[in-house]
Amino acid sequence: MKKVWVLLLMSLIANTLPAQDANEIFVEANDAYVKKSYDQAIQLYESIYAQDLKSPELFLNLGNSYYQKNEYAKAILSYERGLKLSPNDNSILENLEIASNQLDSEIVEVPPFILVRWWRSLSNIFSTSIWAIIQVGLMGLLAFFVGRYFLINNQSSKTKNLKYALIVVPFLLLSFLTGATKANLEKDETAVIMKETALTDGPDERSGEINKLYPGNTVLLLDQIGTWYKVRLANQSIGWISENSMEKI
Repeated sequence: MKKVWVLLLMSLIANTLPAQDANEIFVEANDAYVKKSYDQAIQLYESIYAQDLKSPELFLNLGNSYYQKNEYAKAILSYERGLKLSPNDNSILENLEIASNQLDSEIVEVPPFILVRWWRSLSNIFSTSIWAIIQVGLMGLLAFFVGRYFLINNQSSKTKNLKYALIVVPFLLLSFLTGATKANLEKDETAVIMKETALTDGPDERSGEINKLYPGNTVLLLDQIGTWYKVRLANQSIGWISENSMEKI
């Protein structure tokens, strides 16, 4: 049986689940998980989420509970929600891969170009707010060197100061680009298919079927008409699905 991890240390969740009652519920849910009372654990974890309290640890443990009940679509949904908070969490990534391997799916994922993967990893090193602070800091440093350039009289000192300013420029551009990329990635809406459905070529039930989607498949939401969503699949196919067949991450 493949290994599924559960985190029990309250110190890991203290910053994101500050309410004392939520912490107590989290401990109780962890205890239920250890005792293999997965239905009880799910009910308790979900009660925390219902309070709009979120953390990677909460979604990891909730996903693990669903996994133990072979409810892989719900497990994947939980893991994906955890990754929105912590994109590089190795425990969530590993368990998401384990759960995804259990799916019956005809969709073959087309991996992004290696430079795109590298750029996304770089943008996820810091949050959007941290990238904004870095940008402000670099802009301040650039302004300092430019100001000094006009204030000092010695030509050799001016040349040296200008070199320092030019060194800052590429880092400033890099921080702007990665910050913008991070912000755009956070705006992307995704969803997990919760029941078998058809990807159609139009936003109605009379449209032709392009592909079959199964519980656990993840889609990117592109547009909406009424109760129908235009989506992109992992294999880059684009079509429409009904709102009641999915749940937003």
